[in-house]
Amino acid sequence: MLLALATLLTAPAHAFDLESLKRLIIDERTTELSDVVGKLPADLRRNSTFVFESGGDQQADPLKPRAILWSEPGKFALAFNGGQGQLNGNTLEMWQYSSSEKRFHFYRLSFPLNRRADGRPDVQVEEPKLCLSCHGQNPRPIWSEYPTWPGTYGSDDDFAPAANKESERYKAFADSAMKHPRYAPLFAAKPANLSVADQPFYPYRFDQKADTAAESLAFYYRPNLRFSVLLTRLNVERVFEQIRKNPLYARERDKWLAGFLNCPRSMSFDGLLKETGVSKRDLDPRYMADDSSSESITAETAYFDGAATVNEYLASLLFADAAASRPELKAAYAPKSFNTKYRSRQKRNLLDRPYFNLMDALDAPSSWIAIPYPKGDFKKRHRSIFMPQDQEAYEAACAALGAPLTPSSSK
Repeated sequence: MLLALATLLTAPAHAFDLESLKRLIIDERTTELSDVVGKLPADLRRNSTFVFESGGDQQADPLKPRAILWSEPGKFALAFNGGQGQLNGNTLEMWQYSSSEKRFHFYRLSFPLNRRADGRPDVQVEEPKLCLSCHGQNPRPIWSEYPTWPGTYGSDDDFAPAANKESERYKAFADSAMKHPRYAPLFAAKPANLSVADQPFYPYRFDQKADTAAESLAFYYRPNLRFSVLLTRLNVERVFEQIRKNPLYARERDKWLAGFLNCPRSMSFDGLLKETGVSKRDLDPRYMADDSSSESITAETAYFDGAATVNEYLASLLFADAAASRPELKAAYAPKSFNTKYRSRQKRNLLDRPYFNLMDALDAPSSWIAIPYPKGDFKKRHRSIFMPQDQEAYEAACAALGAPLTPSSSK
């Protein structure tokens, strides 16, 4: 029964991207945004979250939030708001990640669409330069760090807490959404066997249990977490491409790898970023590109997506590249992935297995090397326990790179 439920809830997602959207609009001959939403694939409509306080161009409020939908295999996301009376109420804002360019592209499509001579919609997608003012010249999305997403429903680890009236506001939104032409299709995509009584905060967690075996901790009930994982992995690939194109890469790769691993006596984090040409704002998508708040991050406080930090992903990419040309490093390369981290047969893991398989197979960074973290992060950022085998693998990786394992007071 459980396996059947897992298959129903987490059926493989289709690779829906910008080109898929264009074809859908033309084939369905739809010119209104609300009609387009209703035609989107069900798996895309299930992959959604709602932002009720937005700093972007699309206005949002608790009853008419900004809906964000995404496709992991399509590496694509789109957003819209409630429409009438709201700023940019008739636009789709989108980003598409290009695997060939290792770059995000930000697009906008304004409705209603005009019709061509043959009666089909004229789909004119714009790539506004204005987007770069917030997202950067080599742009990346802006999204808060796990486990809190202020201004988004499910703000507290994908649960709508009662303390700040978020749960009350969400219930009011969900009730009104059932009659709204744009939001209703998103709730209609909910699997039929999930009742409102069982899941009153769909698509978010139905309770706030902290027990690691709690079913509500499954990724299926945590859209904000899933979105964090996707955009972080794509952003890490973008940053790694910047590092790989650095003229010093071939000569300095192993030294930089030790730095991203934060091995004892490796170079300082600030010095590492300066040499690689990567900025802290590249690594930290919590803030707009012109916001200096990212400058306070350190190797120990690097952006965490709920599975790994950007440094842990980058270290895995660098280590895999180094091991390809240095066979002696292969024995020390022991990365983690979703399926190795969540290999137990707990109900929540069985429910998520199709998602883990999807993300582990995605042609984007899917593994990481566990790096020791400050003890306070265990509770503050909901980190997994750093196990003895993690420490052994970490020390083996640093030792293979020739990094001494005695702490340095100068770092």
